[in-house]
Amino acid sequence: MFIIDNSHASIQVIFSFFTSVQAWVTLGRAQLNFGEPDSAVQSFDKALAIKPDSEEARDDRHTAMNLMKRRKQLHSSGLSPKRNRYAVGDRTDRT
Repeated sequence: MFIIDNSHASIQVIFSFFTSVQAWVTLGRAQLNFGEPDSAVQSFDKALAIKPDSEEARDDRHTAMNLMKRRKQLHSSGLSPKRNRYAVGDRTDRT
């Protein structure tokens, strides 16, 4: 952990959070929620680099990889290849 001095305790907390497995898993889940499975996989990989036996990071990485595979299938079936994000509510045929 990075220590400046006691007056910078909040900096210490922030730094230690971003070197923790849970921080990377949380970021990865947020990226998944925003439809960015590619970025999420990178975050889960960082979590696994810190703690290789993290079931949580491994399971979430698996989910992100499945979404990437599904996106590739959708692209090959006619979805625009320029779109790398899943989007909620893009349907134009609402009644």
